[in-house]
Amino acid sequence: RGVRAGRNARLYYANDPSVGLLVLKRYTICKKECAEVNEKGRGVRREEVCRAEWGFDYGLKGIYLVRAVQHTDPITGATAYSAVFRDTRRRVPIRFRYATLPEIVRRLKHESVVGVTGEEFERLVSAVIIETARRRRVPFVSGVLYNRKTGRLEIVCRGPYAPYFRRVLEARGDPRAFAEFLQRFYGLDPRALDAYAVGLFQIFNAARKLKGLRNKALALVGEPGTGKTQLAFTILHYIYGLPEEGEAEPGVPSTVHPAGTITQPQRFARSGMFTTAPKVYDEGGSIAIDASRAAAETFKRAVTGLIAYETAVAGGYVMQTYPFYAGIIITTQQLKVSDPGVAERLHIVTFTAADVRRNHEAFVRWREERTQDLLAFGRFYLETAASEFPDLVFRADYVEGAR
Repeated sequence: RGVRAGRNARLYYANDPSVGLLVLKRYTICKKECAEVNEKGRGVRREEVCRAEWGFDYGLKGIYLVRAVQHTDPITGATAYSAVFRDTRRRVPIRFRYATLPEIVRRLKHESVVGVTGEEFERLVSAVIIETARRRRVPFVSGVLYNRKTGRLEIVCRGPYAPYFRRVLEARGDPRAFAEFLQRFYGLDPRALDAYAVGLFQIFNAARKLKGLRNKALALVGEPGTGKTQLAFTILHYIYGLPEEGEAEPGVPSTVHPAGTITQPQRFARSGMFTTAPKVYDEGGSIAIDASRAAAETFKRAVTGLIAYETAVAGGYVMQTYPFYAGIIITTQQLKVSDPGVAERLHIVTFTAADVRRNHEAFVRWREERTQDLLAFGRFYLETAASEFPDLVFRADYVEGAR
């Protein structure tokens, strides 16, 4: 009764160094032959017989694909494609890099909330994603992240930090031990409570950065022996579950760095790359961040945005970009900041010897005996904030939200 032709096409690629990239489109031509068959008492039934035939369209490209890499950032959800082609006629390499930006980045671009123009922000984030793909490194994720699809905070455990972070979530103990911890060592000093609030809030840094919110780094400043390092380490090891310095397993990045790292852009950028865990920059004698130095720009980018700069010398100055999701906690005896942009990104808490109770060794023993109780507080804090008070986490005022 008639023939109808339809197309159901698929693309195929053939890659050959001599001729280049061959693109084939294969489509199906389905010829239907219809006939009428009489059946006693049942009227007329129509039979259809389909015979498939294959057709090809092709185009020969003058390039040969050497290699291709695809990388998806598990935190931002962005994807980077990197490929190297070779021109079959001129025998020269052609490099192609492309990054797809997720919805959160597009929204930040239009809102211009990170202190740069929308076009510059898109360029920087694309460079971060592409560079991450080139390095083939995946962020160490064990923390609280923002799920773009559901719009909710989620507690994730994967990567090298996962076993330690899981200890926090599985701990069983009395969360009230945390209040006793503060009372025994700091006498519930309001400054200590303030420092702990902002320090604990560092755990939500990656989530806030993905929302484009302004963060602050915590700086604990004061005389030696005033408990600055104890404050920082308690947040790091008893609330976040990360190991003490020197106890980390092979492949697990360090969580504690010298405070002088902050003034060295190259080392500072490397210390906070590809991780969502807080970083403690400890035991600084005197730290000065000058407005004219690259360290100031690096620090501002690391605190408020997704970008940290690393300046390297390789026959000249090279600017590279990386994701910097980590929170920043600094302990130092003296801190001098001449850059107003850096100053407004720091939450400084000052301690003196008069603030600290004596018998420090006995306190450390008490803290070790109550490890599970302090870990239980970590679980209580994370789960409560993520499930019941996400509005506090996403407040525009970082310090007020932490308090």
